[in-house]
Amino acid sequence: MEIIPIKTRKITPEDDLIEVLMRGLSAAKIALQDGDIVAIVSKIVALTEGGLVDIRGKKISKKSRYGTYKDSAVLIDYIKSEADLILEGDMFLTIKNNIFTPSGGVDTSNVPEGYAIGWPKNPYASAEILRKKILSGRKIKKIGVLIFDSYIIPLRNGVTGISLGYSGFQGAEDYRGKKDLFGNTLRVTQKNISDGLSAAATVVTGEGRESIPFVIIRKAPVKFVKRVSRTEMICEPKDCLYRVLYPKEIL
Repeated sequence: MEIIPIKTRKITPEDDLIEVLMRGLSAAKIALQDGDIVAIVSKIVALTEGGLVDIRGKKISKKSRYGTYKDSAVLIDYIKSEADLILEGDMFLTIKNNIFTPSGGVDTSNVPEGYAIGWPKNPYASAEILRKKILSGRKIKKIGVLIFDSYIIPLRNGVTGISLGYSGFQGAEDYRGKKDLFGNTLRVTQKNISDGLSAAATVVTGEGRESIPFVIIRKAPVKFVKRVSRTEMICEPKDCLYRVLYPKEIL
């Protein structure tokens, strides 16, 4: 598998992402090939979909601040509106789109001062739209699009990647019922393909001034499909290995 970073200029809300991608590919002298997966940082998808939110305005006292967030009442209201569920505690630990994540996916990094941005409203639909735009008028027939974000794993330093939505390929492979090397029947194992690809992409996109919003993943061991299952990555809390850690209201 090959990971190819595509560096671009700073992207604005008015940009067409596919046009920016194609210019970046041209500058790098890279042509898309059948079987490529185009991994796209979720923040720029949300940005070009009008997701930038002005959080300037009413200030709140230190006593009313929540966790490490800035003293903006607007930001706190925005996080609350984005989260599907907020867990009790001294940080905004939330569940969003069946993903356990801080602050409902809202972030204030790599956006202008005084603004915040969340995840795309419908990442799977966005991935499908972008995939169709890539295929339109081009000779390639088989392509995947992956929208991903950086992600913090509990008890681990640093960020990795997690998929928010994808199109054109199967995001998980079910090993249940199959045999392992010693002939044992696997009962619970499933391979998380979309998050694995997201983690690989995050290694090269970086978190600072890298300006790498696109990554081409070439020769990935995936199955290309016409329609993805939006539920194949979902594990209900009651079935999760870590369910003993969850509050009763989500079980």
